[in-house]
Amino acid sequence: MSFFVIGATLYGNGAGRYSQEIVAYYSQQANRLAQIEGFATLTAGLVLLVAFVSGLRSIATNSEPWSSLMFGTGMATVVCLVIANTLWASSAFTTVIERGYVIDPRSHLLLEDSGFTFLVAAGAMGAAFVAATSLGGVRDGLLPTWLAWLGLPVAVALLAVYWYLPLFVFLVWIVLVSIVSLRSGAPVADVNLAGER
Repeated sequence: MSFFVIGATLYGNGAGRYSQEIVAYYSQQANRLAQIEGFATLTAGLVLLVAFVSGLRSIATNSEPWSSLMFGTGMATVVCLVIANTLWASSAFTTVIERGYVIDPRSHLLLEDSGFTFLVAAGAMGAAFVAATSLGGVRDGLLPTWLAWLGLPVAVALLAVYWYLPLFVFLVWIVLVSIVSLRSGAPVADVNLAGER
């Protein structure tokens, strides 16, 4: 969770929406480096999210179609977030790599808004991931009932990721699932190749 919070903090409010402020923002080396650091931090967090999704597959549910649906939508969530993160950092990378490059505000806005579109798609995939985990967990009894049912409002909230706040609700849910898995003696990352706990 801390990787995502730190990454979002490093990204900050971005370069703005108007041409002059975008050009001024990217003319500052500190701003460019902060976005690249934000990209690196979020990427590290997404690697951990991949491990979480992979390990959760045989801990939350082992019945079909829930197990495959959970894994597929979880990985789709990660892919959408990776693309969003890459698009958000692309202007900073370009201004660092291409010496003397003067940013085109229209191109920057296209990339930034495309990244936001992938974030919204990640919210939809994340909603399906949380719902599949919760419903499969209830069916198989591998998750505590309270945690499984808690996932349903989290899934609904993720459909409103346009306003960003549901992302933090999602991160809190991930932390809760991880803690419960560790306390039950079945840590999310400790799954053998046979899928047994």
